Amino acid sequence: SLRARRDSSSSVGAGSLMRVRAWPRSLPRRQRLSRALSAVAGGPVAELLLPRVHTALSRDIGATPGQRLVVSVSGGCDSVALLHLLLALQPRWRLRLHVLHFNHGLRPESGDEEAFVHALAERHSLPVHVRRLPAGWRESQPGGIQERSREWRRAESLALLDELDAAGPPQSSSADVDFADEPGAASLVALAHHADDQAETVLLKALRGCHLSNLRGMEWRAGRFVRPLLGVRKEELSAYLGALGEGWREDATNAEPTYKRNRIRLQLLPLLEELTGGGLLARLGAASEQSAQLREWLDQAHAAHVAADPAWARSGGRALSVAPLLAAQTMVQEELLHRLARGASVGRLSLTRDALRRVRAQLARSGQEWVLELSGGWLLRRTGATVSIAGAEAAVAELAVGEAGVRLRHPAELAVRAGVARG
Repeated sequence: SLRARRDSSSSVGAGSLMRVRAWPRSLPRRQRLSRALSAVAGGPVAELLLPRVHTALSRDIGATPGQRLVVSVSGGCDSVALLHLLLALQPRWRLRLHVLHFNHGLRPESGDEEAFVHALAERHSLPVHVRRLPAGWRESQPGGIQERSREWRRAESLALLDELDAAGPPQSSSADVDFADEPGAASLVALAHHADDQAETVLLKALRGCHLSNLRGMEWRAGRFVRPLLGVRKEELSAYLGALGEGWREDATNAEPTYKRNRIRLQLLPLLEELTGGGLLARLGAASEQSAQLREWLDQAHAAHVAADPAWARSGGRALSVAPLLAAQTMVQEELLHRLARGASVGRLSLTRDALRRVRAQLARSGQEWVLELSGGWLLRRTGATVSIAGAEAAVAELAVGEAGVRLRHPAELAVRAGVARG
């Protein structure tokens, strides 16, 4: 059941949250900011968190003063804390804050959560936008509810940003030259994912199985979505709201080990924290950073390789020259073949690691021409000095006109399996 956490009618209100002492202009900007933040409501907890969120906005996210941030607020601890942190930073950043709430209508508490978020936004005089799933949505489409809900929230968020940007920015009256507005900065959606969520994401990917270069966690900024709290722990957010005397709404399903992510949060993370002596997040963070570096290297290696391969250019990204492919490092070979399949099939075909290994082995040991049938009607084909991919209909049409030396065959050693990628 839904439980209200602490009394949101505390004496700490919008006025105390927004009071920031004006420090002498003769002080360096960083020192003025540090002193100003320490004067904000929330005491020692705020003094620890606010500079970190400020740094995330400036360094990791690249936000600009005066920019519009649409804060996605569910009513839970994390998003409510994010909103209050941004409110506390608003005088220095002159943020144009909006609140966005999604009512999925899938739980009895949904209406109460919407009312709570609406009241919170009104208390701070912030524009609030509510999006509700239509009746019968749950049964109207195939696929998992969580994945479909994420896609719906993303689409609605982007649509709102476009709507707000089309309306134009409000006029700013501030004269702080240190933080002059940068006109034309697009609006962003601020999400409340934090450091513990990041750890869950990395562990979940590891358990599901993924390439090392994709083990990395969530990004501070991904397109128009930003995550200012990735450097903050969950317990710090609840402590911050406690110091403010602010309440939130608790989703009871988060405590149920129904979904794999919940089991990771409730069971696996505490155990690993204990086994690592409290160093789990730092180690996962290092692994995530190294994964991101590997992905950057593979992206660069792929771009350099295909730029020098005439077969890639002639085929429009549907073929690779075999000799330079086999001369590349093993991980680069697999990246090239993987992207060949994904690109030619417009994302519908994804070769497994085992399939990639078998294709590489066949290319290395056989100069003959052959065709491998993949799932979804796609064919991987070695013809002369190139390897290419095409839909079955196109390949069969070419065979029908009598192209010499090519025949469709499926020997046992070439039993390459490919999966159809979701989404």
